[in-house]
Amino acid sequence: MNILFYKIKSENFFLLSIICLFIISTFQNYFINYFNITNTKIIKYFFLLLVFIHLLTFIRPKNMFVIAFFLTFFLIKLTIFDNPLIYEIRLFFIILLFYLIYVKINSKYESNIKNLSIFLCAISFLIITSQYISKIQPIFHFFIYYWPDNFSLMPYLNFPLFANKNHLSLIVVLNYCLIITIILNNLKNFNKRKLFNSINKNHLFLIIYSTPYLFFYTNIYSKLIVLSFGLLIIIPKIYFFFIKKKVIIFTLTLIFLTPIIYKKDFFIKSIFLSLDKINDIILVIYDKQKPFSCYSYIHELDHYKAREINKTLCIKKNLYGSPQNFAWTTLQSVAFRVSYSNTYLNEILSNSESLFFGLNQNLIKDLENHGIFTHNSYFSIFIRFGIIFYFLSIVFIYKLINSIKIHRYESSFIFPLLFFMLFDAYLFGFKIEFSLIVYSIILAINKINRKFSVSENN
Repeated sequence: MNILFYKIKSENFFLLSIICLFIISTFQNYFINYFNITNTKIIKYFFLLLVFIHLLTFIRPKNMFVIAFFLTFFLIKLTIFDNPLIYEIRLFFIILLFYLIYVKINSKYESNIKNLSIFLCAISFLIITSQYISKIQPIFHFFIYYWPDNFSLMPYLNFPLFANKNHLSLIVVLNYCLIITIILNNLKNFNKRKLFNSINKNHLFLIIYSTPYLFFYTNIYSKLIVLSFGLLIIIPKIYFFFIKKKVIIFTLTLIFLTPIIYKKDFFIKSIFLSLDKINDIILVIYDKQKPFSCYSYIHELDHYKAREINKTLCIKKNLYGSPQNFAWTTLQSVAFRVSYSNTYLNEILSNSESLFFGLNQNLIKDLENHGIFTHNSYFSIFIRFGIIFYFLSIVFIYKLINSIKIHRYESSFIFPLLFFMLFDAYLFGFKIEFSLIVYSIILAINKINRKFSVSENN
């Protein structure tokens, strides 16, 4: 029995469960279409259950009081709203999952960054290669088509293998930054060789191989994560400024107040004016005529009108791929996010029940059916769980930052990731497999930090 307990508690068990969950979630369409495996949800829940079982091994009696509070909260919420029981159970387990991760971070556990790195390298290579091959797919299909014996392979050779999803791009970003971290540690701190792989050609190859993908195929905040990571590594003063307690608290307060800031007229106007001026400069440099101004459309950012903005911010086809296209799409993205956030905040502030317990499931579903999503990891907690858990999520991130900020190389890419999750909802279970990969990296970094802080003190 003890042997089974220790195997379940081992980091390899935890990591293997997450990897299987990621594979099933990412390739579920292939399992359904080509292997006739229709019950992928059951398989996903099975591996998620294994993750829970692993995390539950770190529970102590004192943690039961917090879990009892969570349970009481959801029982009260169930009596207030007419949400289905299964929906509230699901929300309860999402919150419980991240609390258990917090419990584990503050417990004794092993870490296997080597196996985690191997997995991230392998999946990143597949994502990047799939995207590169998709660009030469017509040529590829031409040869397959005129080779009759291989014609049966055509349905299996649809590239890219992965849908163009932001969380997959972030996997590549995380891996890219982690590899650089490993290399820097090997170059500077020779006492860390036991924990990190030695520098090898595979690492260098993957950095070179990933760079065009990061530049051409990732979204703006993925690029900003890499850029911020580079600045924190190259300029230590910036890093040490941002890890000051006051700066961390200010930044997290800013994150907490983001929905209110979005509501302010001066914020909306300043964003539009800034991007409009940037666009003017780019158009002058490239000697092209400006299609129209967006400033007059500021007041169209209202409830279900978000989709209509596309008509006013649309980009002429002849501008596709040009620098001004980037400026306009960025402007459009900001407009959507402001509009979506304001829509949800208006609904939350409409009554005290929504403020403290989140929005009704039917209302959230209705907004999402209209294409209105939060695009904000922290705010997504607010709309589903209310202001109490919204505040607790910020405290959770504060605790995480304090646990990983000891060594600059290991934590420099986690800080930007946590900040730029303001612009997408992948941090707290919207894509549970990606969220767990992020926290497995944080757990590994936290363990390394602890080991080196102990050795340095000795």
